[in-house]
Amino acid sequence: MPLSMREVTPQRSPARAFAPSLWSACLAATLAVALVGERLSADAIVSADPPSSAPAKAPASTPSSTPAPSQVPAPPKPALPTRVIATGEPRITLRGFTKTREAASPNDDQDLMTLGRLVFAKVDVECDDATVGASIRALADALGVNIAMKFDVEFVDDTPVFLSLKDVDGVAALEAIIAQGAGQGGNAGTWQLRRGILEVGSRTFLARMSARRTQLYDVSTLVFDVPYNPSGGISPSPVGHLQPQLTMGPDPESYRRKSPTELAADLMQAITTQVEPEAWQPLPEGDGSDGTAGPKPRLPQGGHRNRSAVADRNFDASLGPPFVRGKWASLEYYRQGAHLMVSAPDFVHRGINGYPPALPVAPKSR
Repeated sequence: MPLSMREVTPQRSPARAFAPSLWSACLAATLAVALVGERLSADAIVSADPPSSAPAKAPASTPSSTPAPSQVPAPPKPALPTRVIATGEPRITLRGFTKTREAASPNDDQDLMTLGRLVFAKVDVECDDATVGASIRALADALGVNIAMKFDVEFVDDTPVFLSLKDVDGVAALEAIIAQGAGQGGNAGTWQLRRGILEVGSRTFLARMSARRTQLYDVSTLVFDVPYNPSGGISPSPVGHLQPQLTMGPDPESYRRKSPTELAADLMQAITTQVEPEAWQPLPEGDGSDGTAGPKPRLPQGGHRNRSAVADRNFDASLGPPFVRGKWASLEYYRQGAHLMVSAPDFVHRGINGYPPALPVAPKSR
C-alpha cells in the first residue's frame, strides 16, 4: 500500500514555549515591587507631622534633690575719693618795708601805691595745710592792701597750701601761694591791679571785658632797621686819625632792609607767642556780647596777592597793617607815630611792658 503523504506541522519545544511566560512573570514582579515602594513612600509622607512654627516647649522640669546654687551679689561700686579740705591756719609776719616816704599825695596813682606795698614789703610765710583763700587773705591783711578774689573750677579756694618762706617780698609770697591753687586744666590763677585793688583769680575771670583797658606803646625804636655800612674796615676820621668802622649786616647785594611795618609784624608775633599765649588764641565767631567773641575783621584787598580773607590776625605787611584779635586781647599797629595799640587785661599789659616804678609806702591816714 503506498504510503499516504500527510502534511506534518512542526511542534514547538516545551522550553521555547516556557520562555515568554517566564519573561512576562519577571516583568510583572518588577512592576509590582515598584508600585509597592511608591505607595509606602506616599504613606510615609502623608503620615509625617507637618513642621510647626511655634517654638518648642521646654521639657517640664523635674524636681531635683540638688539645691539650686545661690546668686552671688554684685560687688559694691568703689566710693568716689573724698576731697581733702585744708584745715590749717596761715601765719604771715610782716618784717617791714624797704622803701617808705613821709606822706602820700592826693595825686598818687592808686595802682602804684598798692604795687609799692607788694614789692617793698618783706614777709615771712608759714602755711601748713592752709587753704589758698585763707593764705591770700592773711597776706593782704599783713600788707595792708585791698583785695578781691574769685574762685572757680580753674582756681580752687580750698586747695591745701604748704609753704615756708623767710624774708621774701610780697610779690614772691603772693605768686607762691597762687601757684598751689591750680584747678582744672592745670593752669594756676594770677593777679593784677585795678583801681588800687589787688585782684586774684583765674585768667578767664581776670580777662573779663570790664577789666580790659586800651593802651598805646611807642615802638619807634623797635621798628627801625639799622642801615648796612658797606665800607667796613678802618677809615680815616675827620681829624686824620684812624677810626674803626664796624660792618653791620650781611652781604649788601643780598641785604634788604625791612620796613617799619614788617618789623612791627615781627614784634607782634613775638608778643603773641611769649606773653600769655592763651590770650591771643583765635576767638570763635559770635556777636561779641560776652566780650570774648565777635565778628572777625576782613583783610584789605591789595598787594601782590590781591586777596581778601576773614582772619583773626595778619603778620603779612603786604596785605595791610598787622593786627591780632585774640580771645582776651588784641593788637594793632599804627604806622603814623609807630605805636602799638593793645587792648587787654592788666596781667597781659604787665607781661608786655611791666609796671611803672612803684611808689614807696606811706603811712595811711586815719
